[in-house]
Amino acid sequence: MSENNDPKRELSLAEKRELLAKMLRNRAMQEKQSFEASPTQQALCFMQALDPTSSIYHLQSCLRIKTTAYPDFYRETFQQIVNRHAMLRSVFKISEEKSLVIRGAMDAPFQQIDASGWTDQQMMDEVHRHFNEPFDLENGPLIRFQLFTRSADDHVLLILVHHLICDGWSLAMIRKEFRETCRAAKNQLPPPVFPTPSVEFWDYVRKYNALLSGPEGKAMEAYWKDQFKSSIPRLNLRPEVARPQKRNWILGESNFVLEKELYEKLSLLAQSRGITLFAFVVTAYQLMLAHHSNQEEFLIGFPVAGRSIGIEFEGVVGHFVNMVILRLNLAGDPTFTEILARTWTQVCGAMANQEYPYCRLARFFRSENRDPLEPLTQVMINYLKVKQDDEIVDLNIEEASTVSDWGNDLSPFPLKSVGEHYDLALRFMDNGKKLYGRLQYATDLFDENDAKDFGSSFLNLLQQGVEQPEQRLSQLLKTSIVQSTRKQPRQNGLFSVWWNKLIRWTGIDSHG
Repeated sequence: MSENNDPKRELSLAEKRELLAKMLRNRAMQEKQSFEASPTQQALCFMQALDPTSSIYHLQSCLRIKTTAYPDFYRETFQQIVNRHAMLRSVFKISEEKSLVIRGAMDAPFQQIDASGWTDQQMMDEVHRHFNEPFDLENGPLIRFQLFTRSADDHVLLILVHHLICDGWSLAMIRKEFRETCRAAKNQLPPPVFPTPSVEFWDYVRKYNALLSGPEGKAMEAYWKDQFKSSIPRLNLRPEVARPQKRNWILGESNFVLEKELYEKLSLLAQSRGITLFAFVVTAYQLMLAHHSNQEEFLIGFPVAGRSIGIEFEGVVGHFVNMVILRLNLAGDPTFTEILARTWTQVCGAMANQEYPYCRLARFFRSENRDPLEPLTQVMINYLKVKQDDEIVDLNIEEASTVSDWGNDLSPFPLKSVGEHYDLALRFMDNGKKLYGRLQYATDLFDENDAKDFGSSFLNLLQQGVEQPEQRLSQLLKTSIVQSTRKQPRQNGLFSVWWNKLIRWTGIDSHG
């Protein structure tokens, strides 16, 4: 018997603390606990309750498995993940003040579905149908693991979770734990040991609420009040297109890549100016929005991880993500350099006040004819720096997904037309060598050709910004925008004074 197993040996202080923590975790696993949900979760509950059948808040990771699958092993692996992360066992009692309820124990909701004989289209249709099946917020579960088996070496694995209990960071952790467990088993290695978090999501909620009610919270509130002290018009992309009263919210997708040469030029320029590559892509994005809307001022949203209040929360599954708003202005026909400086000022201010909940910003927002249930912005941008190539899998970009830590037998299974209600959502993955972009667009406003033109024009604007940073906006749009074959509409009364001047100066048609 070793010294550590000697029952007579006195435990050290660290061992006593570890034993107590283990006992408390085991006790928690046997009991149901109730906590107050975060402000963002409460707002999300409200929005989901308005449309209970909507799948807008469903997050997914979907993989094609072209090798033998092991359902029992998958089930046990997912069970360990559910046991380790308390939020995956949660439900929401909407009528109660403390609406977040954590189950002490829960069977992992794993299901194998017989897909033998299905065509590719049937597989796609069925996976989409299961993706769209609503969650029961009050009874749960709010996560599902489904394996569609067409043959012994042809499967699709769908990991589906409600946004109330998970965000993109958390989903990446779930995917990583599953991947590393499978890899160890495949290589006949001992299963990896993942640490059980020392804190839980409800610890974050308590700390977060204390932050908001303290001096820092008041300062953040003052910043956002100042940002919205003057009214701003609703962004009206494609003003020549009649918006249907009921949007279909079917999303199209188009991918493009910022190649190594331009990536390196932009990175060096950003470094020399003490800014980030993100500021460049936001600058180019707003120029494209100005081109499509004929507006010189608008809002862009971008998500932040929401874990900046404590490093201890980095390993916790939950809904931490927050949306930050940039108020951007292109008045005065500025140069690319001037636009970049304005953008960087806005990015720095927003990031310094990123913890303030997005759901509370509507109180300060002034806009004409705005539906109070409508998002503050119709467009968003997301920018992720990644270290592992497998994190690019979810972008479904051929070049990016060919190099993957998952192995040759797994590949992304692309689920189309899923996402939040934005007119445009621009997403980037930065792997330190190239920038992989995906444009998601509302198909009742844009078509496939528009999206391809967008990607080409976006890259042209960045190239022009590097080569001729003192070019003014009017000239940038004249030389960089790819002209679409779409029939050109007649002008309407939505043009700003500045934009009418631009048309006269350049002679270009504004709706290319």
